[in-house]
Amino acid sequence: MKYLKIAFVVLMIGLLIFGGYKGYNYYKEWKEPKTEVIKTITEVVPEKTYTGLKEEVLELKEDEEKNKEEIKKLREELSIQRKAFLASDDTILVKTTNDETVLLYRDAKGKLQAGSDNVEKIIEHRDVVILPEEISIHEKNWDVKVGGYYSLIEKEYGLILSKGILGIKPYSLNVSLLSNLKNLEGINLGANLNYEIKKNLQLGVGMTINKDYYVCIEYSF
Repeated sequence: MKYLKIAFVVLMIGLLIFGGYKGYNYYKEWKEPKTEVIKTITEVVPEKTYTGLKEEVLELKEDEEKNKEEIKKLREELSIQRKAFLASDDTILVKTTNDETVLLYRDAKGKLQAGSDNVEKIIEHRDVVILPEEISIHEKNWDVKVGGYYSLIEKEYGLILSKGILGIKPYSLNVSLLSNLKNLEGINLGANLNYEIKKNLQLGVGMTINKDYYVCIEYSF
């Protein structure tokens, strides 16, 4: 029986070390930013580009009195386009084989826009860094858990109070205080690895400083 207990203790230590190692690696992988290639397509309306609007204004100015209101609206649109172009930190000027000039600029949302009316469509593939979601480490203010435990060697049961020290959902590593309800001999200190089986409800395995191991079920706050 003595060797069986030793084997169980070694097994529990191994499980805790393995769980902590896997959790740490998962944490590092989670924290690493990921790069994703995205494709954006912009359908260009020539009449709405800066060059297109400018040409339309010039045409309407042939009868300026008649087209006064329309010219005013187009000039407002031109002003908006000009401001967006001047505010852009990324402008591209391309000279084609037909000796045409293609002007592109990136707007405030990071999307390429056409500055000239000789562009039909803009297709862009670019790498975007995807930042990891917020990691669920101590998602709650206190990450305190209470519940019951059962000792698999001493065949005892009692109450357990735990405090999370590391959590990567659905796993959490905790330090715990255990109180034996069978003979009330006092409080024991332990550590356990829990798995969340339902929201705020966790099932775990752990080991005490007395080299006893236990299973527990706890509710987290």
